[in-house]
Amino acid sequence: MQFSTAIAALVLAAVGTQAAPVIEERQVNTIYARYFGGGGCQGPWLEDYVFVEGDNPTACVNNNLNLQYGSIFYDPHTTVRTLRVFNSPDCQETGTGVTFYDVKPTDVGCRAGQFKSYRFL
Repeated sequence: MQFSTAIAALVLAAVGTQAAPVIEERQVNTIYARYFGGGGCQGPWLEDYVFVEGDNPTACVNNNLNLQYGSIFYDPHTTVRTLRVFNSPDCQETGTGVTFYDVKPTDVGCRAGQFKSYRFL
């Protein structure tokens, strides 16, 4: 009788005990950008945007912002790859009037113009 009571107590203890969840901290590499109405990062501050390096960093991302802005200020960031910003959709690097610029991991500051897509290199 004592043996079955001991087994029952062990079973209840095992069922009632749950492992604590494992929480893993993960750094997400981002660039924080602020959009301004005028060129030279002057004029009204219109919007914020966060470029996320993510799990598939070289994938092209189209900008779906419906915003009239003249410049973007890139704050200090945590990326390890260079961000390439295009004035054309679908990250086109060639064609009439197509331009792009790079934002390196150490770059901070203002860039004039609008963009339609981006990707990390």
